[in-house]
Amino acid sequence: MEDWCEKYRPKSLSEIIGNQSAVEALRKWATEWEHGIPKKRAVILYGPPGVGKTSAAHALANDMGWEIVELNASDFRNQKAIEKIVFPASITMSFGSRRRVILLDEADNFHGTYDRGGVSAVMKVIKKTLQPIILTCNDFYAIPKELRDLCLPIQFKHLSWNSIVKILQRICREERIRCSPSALEKIARNSGGDVRAAINDLQSSVMEGVLDPDNVTVGLRDRERNVFEVVRRVLKEMDGRVMEMVFTLDESPEDLIHWIEENVWREYSGEELLRAYEMLSKADVYLGRVRKRQQYGLWRYATFFMTRGVQHAKKERKGGFTKYGAPTRWLSMYRTKSHREIRERIAEKIGEKLHISKKKAISEMLPYLILSCSDEKFMKELAEFLELEDEEIRYLKIHEKLL
Repeated sequence: MEDWCEKYRPKSLSEIIGNQSAVEALRKWATEWEHGIPKKRAVILYGPPGVGKTSAAHALANDMGWEIVELNASDFRNQKAIEKIVFPASITMSFGSRRRVILLDEADNFHGTYDRGGVSAVMKVIKKTLQPIILTCNDFYAIPKELRDLCLPIQFKHLSWNSIVKILQRICREERIRCSPSALEKIARNSGGDVRAAINDLQSSVMEGVLDPDNVTVGLRDRERNVFEVVRRVLKEMDGRVMEMVFTLDESPEDLIHWIEENVWREYSGEELLRAYEMLSKADVYLGRVRKRQQYGLWRYATFFMTRGVQHAKKERKGGFTKYGAPTRWLSMYRTKSHREIRERIAEKIGEKLHISKKKAISEMLPYLILSCSDEKFMKELAEFLELEDEEIRYLKIHEKLL
């Protein structure tokens, strides 16, 4: 069966529903290329999954009559790949002297290779390109600042459920599906603003050309499992659904409390902040009992205080945008088991390269390597020499910051 997400991908920017300011900004930037090379030779389309970033790039190429060269993050992770594929495409015209647009998708996954020269190579391409370049990402701040500064940022936001209903109605007309308005609304509301998720839910819920509310299969989206979304719901919203979201997180309550503590002061002040800290204190009491008694059923009470308790410490929901940060006193990678496993892997690689025991690598060499992490050149060479994975590089950098 054909994927409806692909089948009904917008062919033109005029077909895109929602995010009109982002669409207009993208169109304006593209038009500047028709009159020469603009000040910003690249754009970053950023926002949560499923809101149309990649579709907008393809629609733009269709509107402008441009050839599109699309690469995923896995295709341009290192300097050699960029120099071999991206750079030549950026300085030459396609057949018939058509302009081409280079789409680098999932650019926020472009990390940790260190980057084997990858980030600097992309920056070099952007500075010299004669063709428009589009990067897409979910997390704008996961892209290095020096790379962000070279690009024009354009934000795509979650669509309202009303807008998603319009998209689903169009698909139902095209597919000649007899649909219930309440079923469409149910799918749209549960999508959380993720168009791709809504279309997938629609396709999976249709039975013999009929969409009935009782057959609608929906669930929490991956984006709602994201800890940042949970933190946003806790600190800005007043709805009880946050408890349901927490239970789908990979993070334990032991971890989540640090995320909320780290960001609560960014939203609350005065009496609200005091009440929020009281709720976090109560949550911490229950977490302590779990650690002492191993009664994990108490996690539910801890979770209630750190989510619903903190939610109701404020008088009303908070508006506007707030940039949240990861905990400074806690890092998910620093859990005891994960911490030990990563350290062991690094030690094994050191031992293999230097022909020493793992014990000696941990006690003598690892501390020296951690102290040397502030030297970026050394860090790049070390990552290549030991063939370190992303997680192992983060381990060294984290421990260097903790010293």
